[in-house]
Amino acid sequence: MKNKGLLITLLTLIGLLIVGLVAVMILFMNGKLNFDNIKFMSGESTNLIFEENYETELHNIKVDADIYSIKFIHSEDEFAHVRIYSDNNKIKEVKFEGSNLDIQVREKNHIGIFNFVTPVVYIELPANFVGEFNITSDVGNIHIDEFDNASLKLSADVGNTKIKSINTIEADADVGNITIEKVKYAFIETNTGNIKINEVNNFKLEADTGNINIEKAYLESDSKIKTDTGNIKIKKTNDVYINAKADVGHTKVNNSNRKADIELNIKTDTGNIKVNY
Repeated sequence: MKNKGLLITLLTLIGLLIVGLVAVMILFMNGKLNFDNIKFMSGESTNLIFEENYETELHNIKVDADIYSIKFIHSEDEFAHVRIYSDNNKIKEVKFEGSNLDIQVREKNHIGIFNFVTPVVYIELPANFVGEFNITSDVGNIHIDEFDNASLKLSADVGNTKIKSINTIEADADVGNITIEKVKYAFIETNTGNIKINEVNNFKLEADTGNINIEKAYLESDSKIKTDTGNIKIKKTNDVYINAKADVGHTKVNNSNRKADIELNIKTDTGNIKVNY
């Protein structure tokens, strides 16, 4: 009898867990739950542990961080500047060689991601920077200003990424939203999180669980979007052929030209598709 009671209790708990996960997924798809409202950390550190200026022109910047916010911002001069802030015991290594800058920052004591001051890496660069950002992040938000001539390679586990403008992004993200104002080439894969782009010209976007929203898709080449669970919305496209399919969900596509040279392929397993509305 005791084993039977334990079994019933376990089945009840599993049932509640499944209901909870389904509820979260529904809220997420309806836009009522958003990772932008989740604060992984309580505030930014003001304890400066590293500062350096670089008068040599940089072309490749690599950042490898475990629990840090990472910010690429415009410098007020033609030089590059790096500042690192942290309140905890830390491991930092900054290597500068030729036009390459390699920054590695690790916290010795992982206190927990909800109740401690956020370590921060600031990289200040001229707005006309030409080169590549290579970011590996375990936990932390990423911010990038307008760098129209830069490319980004991103591997992120947990955290939101916001970009004002960049030429190319190649991103693989586990949990978190990716928001971009303007990008020419976007190749993004996310496990759980929304992808939002204001203006894009070429792309391949994939999300396991998350919505994909694009304001302006003025395509220069064939492009593709796929979600397992999530809605797909594109407000405006240029003259392209739109091939859209939803296994479970509604599809509404306007202004598709079957004779156009460029094809936009859209596919979702569970979700709604809306284009040119």
